[in-house]
This record gives sequence, structure tokens and C-alpha cells, in this order.
Amino acid sequence: MLMNTFPIRILAERTGVPPSTIRAWERRYGILQAERTLSGHRHYNDQDVLFIKRLQEYLDQGSTISKAIRELDEWQSGESLHQSQLQVSQEQQWQHLVDKILQAISYFDEQQLDITYQQALSLYAVDVVTEQILRPTLVILGARWKKGTASIAEEHFFSTYMRNKIGARLHHTARNTGPMLVIACVPHEHHELGSLMFALSAQNAGYRVLLLGTNLPLDQVLPVVNKVQAAGVVLSLVTRPPDATLARQLDELADEVNVPIMLGGVADGDITTTSVHLLGGDFSLALQRLFDIVPQS
Repeated sequence: MLMNTFPIRILAERTGVPPSTIRAWERRYGILQAERTLSGHRHYNDQDVLFIKRLQEYLDQGSTISKAIRELDEWQSGESLHQSQLQVSQEQQWQHLVDKILQAISYFDEQQLDITYQQALSLYAVDVVTEQILRPTLVILGARWKKGTASIAEEHFFSTYMRNKIGARLHHTARNTGPMLVIACVPHEHHELGSLMFALSAQNAGYRVLLLGTNLPLDQVLPVVNKVQAAGVVLSLVTRPPDATLARQLDELADEVNVPIMLGGVADGDITTTSVHLLGGDFSLALQRLFDIVPQS
């Protein structure tokens, strides 16, 4: 399972320990195993948050830092074995929640859908719910729709519900000071749930987001970028294959806009473009690519 990562600024905010202190501990004691993005930036994960919090607790209790690190190393060794044992049951729990959501969708049961979604949020972080529960649900629903075993009404029911929920969460957590991203669907793309979920993950990683919804004419992008001083544009394409016309239009847009243009839902090799960054359809990998393309200071 790929783990969502974030820059040191977010690690500091979640632990209450200044970045300078974390960097000093890394240099002197070799703690943490930060991942490096393609551009060389160090990124951390939820395990690093837990490690720093526990380290701070030991220090607050009067322990020396070297002793605290030794004890935490022993704890991590035992925790790794424990985590491997828990992984199977955790994946079963994720699948159970996905199945319950799919059942609620098939009966258009909004009450049960809401109960299951809230249960998921009570058990797991937002990024985990997005990656391990919502995204697999969307993939299965899309596959069923293509096979004719799920109706358009079911897809619209789920999309409307999630649009309201994710929109509310984006609104209530819009306090970030990171780079601004303009997020929208390309012309003739009317399925925005994937872009909404990606926006939620990006905002949770510290970015500011401006959502412009479905079927956005590309000539509307430049004025918006200039007005909000955006650092990047993320466009979504998930329900139709990209073609040469769209590739040309995207390249023209990239020439006009002085910030990176990114396309989600499209993998390398699926479209021939010289100026657009392809994020693919995997949320974790897409976020990693975003970190490289639009780094946070």
C-alpha cells in the first residue's frame, strides 16, 4: 500500500515541533526515513508524525533524546511486526466498507450511505478514506456502469452525495497557505468526483484549491489563473479517451499560461502532448507528481 506523504511544514504543524528542530534531530541522530521526491524534496508520512509525537512525549517526561530514540527504535521494531499482522484485517475492513457503500448505492439509501461514510471517517484519516474506500468504490461503480450492471442513476446518486460531502469539507478546512491550484474538468467531461477527491487530498497536503467543476472551456483558465495567482492547474479527464484535438488545445493552453498544466486520469502514453504533465489515475502517485511539479516552500 502506498502511503500518502507531505513536506516537513505539514509534519511540523501536526506534531507541534518546529522544522528546524526536526532537521537537527535528523542530522544528529539519523531518525526518520523521509522519502525523496523526483526533485529531491524530503517528504514524510503518518508514521513519522507518530514517531515525533512519541519522541516529544519522552522528552517532556525528562528523558534524554538519545535514550528516547533508543526506546522508540525498539518500539518501532515491534510495531512493524504488529502492523504486518494488522494489514490483512485492515484491508478486509476497507473492503467491508466499500461493499456497504455499494449496497447503499444500489438501493439509493442515502441514510445508510451517510452512516457508512461517517463510520469510515471515524476510523481512518481523510486521505485513507479517499484512497482505500472512496476511490475503489468509484472504480467498481464505473466498471459496473460500463458492463450495464449499474445504472446512470446510481452513479449520479453517489456523485451528488459525495459532491456535497467533499464540498463541505473543502469549505470548512480552507485555511491553508500553500500554493494555489485551479482544479476543473476538461471540456465535455461531466464526471467531477475524481477531481473532487483529488482536491481534498491536495488540500489535506497543504495546498489551497479553487474548484471550477465540470466541462470547463479551456479559454476560461488563463483569466482565473491570473486573478487568483495560481501556482498550477489540474484538469481531469476520466470518461472518454483523449484525442489529438484535446492534446493540441492543452499544449496551446500551456503556452499561454505561465504555470504548470497537469492532466489527471490520463496515464503516460495515452496522449501525445509536449507541455502538459500527466498525473495518471492513482491518487497517491498523482500527489507525488504534484509535489514535484508544484513544490511547497
